[in-house]
Amino acid sequence: MIKQNFTYLFSPECNLESIKNLSLGFWQYSFQQKVKNHLLTNNSFLKTYGQDCMEQLQKLDTVISKCQNLSTLELQIHYDEDDSKSMALIASIIEKCQNLNDLELDFYDNQISSAGLGLFGSSLENLTNLKSLDIQLQQNKLNEKGILEFATSLSKCPNLANLSLNLLQNELGADGASALGDGLSQCISLKSLNLRLGQNQIGDEGITNLAVGLGKCNNLTDLSLNLLDNQIGPQGTSGLAKGLASSKTITSLSLEFYENDIKAEGAKHILQGLSQCLELKDLTLRLGDNAIGNDGAIGLGSSLKLLKNLINLKLELQFNQIGQEGLEQLGSGIQSIQNLEQLSLNISGNSIDSNSLSNLASHLTSCNNVTALALYLGYNQIKDDGFSDLISAISKLNNLKSLILELCRNNGITGNSTKELQQLKNLTNLKKLILHQIPFSDEQTRDQLKQSLMEQVESILIS
Repeated sequence: MIKQNFTYLFSPECNLESIKNLSLGFWQYSFQQKVKNHLLTNNSFLKTYGQDCMEQLQKLDTVISKCQNLSTLELQIHYDEDDSKSMALIASIIEKCQNLNDLELDFYDNQISSAGLGLFGSSLENLTNLKSLDIQLQQNKLNEKGILEFATSLSKCPNLANLSLNLLQNELGADGASALGDGLSQCISLKSLNLRLGQNQIGDEGITNLAVGLGKCNNLTDLSLNLLDNQIGPQGTSGLAKGLASSKTITSLSLEFYENDIKAEGAKHILQGLSQCLELKDLTLRLGDNAIGNDGAIGLGSSLKLLKNLINLKLELQFNQIGQEGLEQLGSGIQSIQNLEQLSLNISGNSIDSNSLSNLASHLTSCNNVTALALYLGYNQIKDDGFSDLISAISKLNNLKSLILELCRNNGITGNSTKELQQLKNLTNLKKLILHQIPFSDEQTRDQLKQSLMEQVESILIS
């Protein structure tokens, strides 16, 4: 790794034409404390920062065109300057890097306006070789106008295959989400897309129109969509379902809907769309605190039975009023995925008792190919018998290499029942074990368990 100061770029020893990877950070002293732990590094070059952001950017603008072989550029910029002047200067720098393949930009909390984003977006249109773009725009002042101009510029990057766009906590609204969907629909080479759109007041109309655009990305294989706290209800999820149903090529999907109001009807809509994504191998659904209830969990279980190619499944369903009937059908759906290797299930804060957990355990015994299992069961009404059945089922998963089990505040489980954990010694392939907030009768019992398992497990954490 080469480590040099920013001034090295302007020294006689520096061969600008030889630089292929460049990482730079600029911020004013007023921002220094805020980002001091976020210095940028990469495998080839490290650069530091200056006191006067505008002055340093102007210096960079004078030499960047001489870096003719630059293929990777990473910029982290935090400033107190006039938005239009700063973004115009950044745009000037970017558009001179015409051989870029990879571009990473961090503009977190810079008070960037829509006009400023439009200036920057225009610089991307000259980057015909650009394949990967990662841009952090969280906590700025972006609305639908700026996103429309920016998305239009993205559509003019013909080779853009990987896009990660963080727009958390801006002012997009429904029109901004719609504009983003229009622009993305024209990114014909896009294969991997990560959109973080939480807390933008997108609503039902916005997500519906965004999904229409995503459904036109015919080469998309990897999609991650964060829609945290966006006032989305069942109507919006219906629109999303139609977009997902059109995405036949997706193999990896992550959807985050925390703190919306989709309810059971909305969950069913999402799952109807998912049932058409028959090539899915990796699925993450974050539906916490959405009141999906038993009906939503039953619908999820039914849809899982159609996803025969799933290998990795992560479900976050905490605080959703799910009870015995819903968990039974959810377990049945999980059991039907014969190729499943990694399972993470968070059902904390529901209405799950020992009978419910025993039913889930009976389904888990059939998941013989699972090598990594994580279960988060806190804030339920589980008692000793349910816990015992669960451990008995887990101990039969002979291929298990990693186990995470959390039981936070299940007051019906006594310390005496933890003797059942000795059954985990049957898991001869187990390499990693985390037991979090498991009640033990005393510290000696806990330590004895840990000592007995250490003989075969490489990494153990018991708390």
